Order: sequence, then structure tokens, then C-alpha cells
Amino acid sequence: MNPLVICFDSIPYGTYTLTATTINGATGSLTIFYYPPQPIFLFSFGGSYCPNSGGNCEQVCAGTEVTYSVEVPSQTPITYSVSGGTIVQQNGNEVTISWSEPGQGYLEAFSSDPCYLPASLCIEILSVPDAIIGVNGIPAPDTLEICAGAGISFDDLSQPAAKTQWSVSDGRLLQEKNPLIPFENAGDYSVLLVSSSGCDCADTATIVVRVLPNAVPGLDCIGTVCPGERVTYSTAPGLDRFSRSHSPFRTGKQPDPGRMAKQDQHQQRLGESGLY
Repeated sequence: MNPLVICFDSIPYGTYTLTATTINGATGSLTIFYYPPQPIFLFSFGGSYCPNSGGNCEQVCAGTEVTYSVEVPSQTPITYSVSGGTIVQQNGNEVTISWSEPGQGYLEAFSSDPCYLPASLCIEILSVPDAIIGVNGIPAPDTLEICAGAGISFDDLSQPAAKTQWSVSDGRLLQEKNPLIPFENAGDYSVLLVSSSGCDCADTATIVVRVLPNAVPGLDCIGTVCPGERVTYSTAPGLDRFSRSHSPFRTGKQPDPGRMAKQDQHQQRLGESGLY
């Protein structure tokens, strides 16, 4: 066999027929298709990525998974190489990448067919805010208790600074970063904070607000009393925060507030007959 070497760099692209003739006059032919190497089109189509990133690099959120694939005319096997992430799985020419820490990443695709040029994607890995709900400038507990009709001034302590949205389980939505949210009716409410950055990289935090009904003190009725009689009245334990008074005073002077209430009891000497 006599080998034949053809330097294709010196001829234009196209289709060629190579014919060989033996010394006996027998011939054989071979058709050669000579075209430039074809690029591999590498693209993302599933997961948490920004399809409208703009810029030279695609943007993804740190800690998210994105699926990529290639477009090639044949079913030639594709090999992937990744920087800034790890390959979670590969199914044929589709590959799922888990992107790790914020920074720069790359994804490259190679074909075993030399007629296909490698392809690469530049990836910008964005940080995800850490959503933190605060009250009075410090992180809030999981549950807060207030009385009906009061409000809470919430703080968005998320880091890094992010776009803020608050929602209450009764349907209220607020866009302020540090809103004052009133609670008029008793019950349990969930308050959700959504902190997001570019590419809608988001984190959430939730707090429960327990709104207690306003207590009404009860006062035991003694019944009909006589003028000048000393009578003791009592309320339920735990109601020390309520003040006690009666009208009109018939004793000739205002009572000493410090002596009016002791151990949830109120003792008063009544004057002339009448309705008090």
C-alpha cells in the first residue's frame, strides 16, 4: 500500500473526490468532504440562572443548580470541564452544575470529533443575602408577643444589603426596608421577609407575632352598702397594671393612690348614700 498525504490547509473548503489507479488499470475512488471545524453551541436552559444577565458572563446564584446542553449536528459524545462548581449529573450531552462560592466560574464543552471546536461559558456566581429579621436593631426571636392594637417596627438586617419585601399572613405586602406593622386583632400572624439581590438570588426569614387580646378587669360586686361602711373590692390576680378609682369621693379629700391598691384589693370608706 502506498500512503498518500494531503495537506488540506493549502486548498479551499469543499467536496473532493480522490481517485486511485493501479498499474493494471483498476481504479477506486473516495469522496472527501473538507469543511471548516464547526463550533459547539453551549447554552443553559434549566435552573436558577439569569437569562437576561446582559454582560459577557451568565449570572447564577451561589448554591444553585443549572442544567446546560450543547447543540451539535451529530450525536458525538461531549466532555465537560467546570471551574467554580461541580458536576452533579450528566445525561447524554446534558449536564447539571452546582455552583458554589461567589466569584468567577467557567464551563467548557469538548467533542471527541476534531471537526468540532470546544465551547465555553463565562459564569458570574452571585452571593445570596442572609435574610435576618430584626427589632430595635437586633435580631428578633422566633416569636414576639404584643397586645392588640399595638405595632412592631421591624428591621431588615440582611447581609449583604438587598432588595426587601415583607408579607404578613393576613395578606399585607410592604416594600419598605424597615416598616412599622400594626396588629389590630388578636391572633397569631406570620411575618415573612424576602431579601433578594441581583438575578433574584433570595433568602427568606419568618417570625411569628402573637397578638394577645386586651384584658378587661373584672370587679366583684359586694351589693348594697350603708353610708360610712368600709368595703373591700378585689379583681382577678395579675391585673396590677390597672388603676382603680371611684366617683364621687365623699370623704372630703382625694385618696392616696399608694393606699388604694394592695394585692389586687381596693378598700374605700363610702360617704353619703347614693350611686357610686
